[in-house]
Amino acid sequence: MKPSHCYLLFAIAFVIIEALLMLYVDKPLSLYMRTVDVDHHKFVDFWRGYTDLGLSKWYQWPLALGASICALFVRLPSTKNKKAVAQMGERFLFVFCSISFAGLLTDAIKYCVGRARPVLLDREQFYGFHPFSHGNNWHSWPSGHSTTAFSLAVSLIILFPRLRIPALLFALSIPVSRVIVNAHYLSDTLAGALVGTLMVYATAWAFNHNGINHLRHCIFPIDSSKRRA
Repeated sequence: MKPSHCYLLFAIAFVIIEALLMLYVDKPLSLYMRTVDVDHHKFVDFWRGYTDLGLSKWYQWPLALGASICALFVRLPSTKNKKAVAQMGERFLFVFCSISFAGLLTDAIKYCVGRARPVLLDREQFYGFHPFSHGNNWHSWPSGHSTTAFSLAVSLIILFPRLRIPALLFALSIPVSRVIVNAHYLSDTLAGALVGTLMVYATAWAFNHNGINHLRHCIFPIDSSKRRA
């Protein structure tokens, strides 16, 4: 089977799964999680704290700082093993760009789609879409936390394959937390996971094939044309 056919089948399968979740799963699951919150408030409170690990700020700032420090040290004459420093900086930059690009795309999709969050189902019994709406309550699809979690995890798996199990477990735990705290529907988290994953591979392709190598070598001026993110 041609790769283009595989991509098409995957896209069709994704659309079908999302449609089924929206029609038959999202609403009843959200209503059920509301009762869980009432009956097991402490359990849900734990996940309310945990779900903040899906915020991109916890990763973007340290990654940007790490890349900046490496870019500084690689230029200092006294720095030893500059290639190792440059490689570390490039990895910081790659993960930072993966998370950032995925987040920007997710925010754009959220605004265009305008899906109501579960809070509007709870308060106003509204379950649906209002495209191009302002306000966080209309930005449910896809889940930004899930996008961040999967873009972080997949980029780390690419760089450090041995971390694939803990990285994947972390990535899966964030979408679960978003559903438990009723901040997103299940289909939102699935879409966020897909956006995050695809943007990592798009970023890796751009780093390697679309002239960004030149930018990387300007930031980390070491002859590393054979190295890839």
